[in-house]
Amino acid sequence: MARPKNAVASVKVTITATPRLKVYLDDLVNEEGYGSSNSEVARTLVWRGIEDLIHKGVIVRRRDSGKTGGNE
Repeated sequence: MARPKNAVASVKVTITATPRLKVYLDDLVNEEGYGSSNSEVARTLVWRGIEDLIHKGVIVRRRDSGKTGGNE
C-alpha cells in the first residue's frame, strides 16, 4: 500500500554526508523516535536544531504560509 500524501507542502533538500555521518544516521534509524530512514532522521535532527535556535532567540519562528523561499 502506498504511503498517504503529506498534508504539508514540502521541498526536496539534498545534503552531502561523510561516511561517518552516514553511519550515525544509520545508527539512529535503529533507535526509537528519530525516523525510519536516513532522510527522516536527518529531517528530525535539522528540525530539532531549528527549534533550539528559535528557543534561544537566534532566529524567529515563522508562521506556516505553505510557501517556500523568500520572506514569508
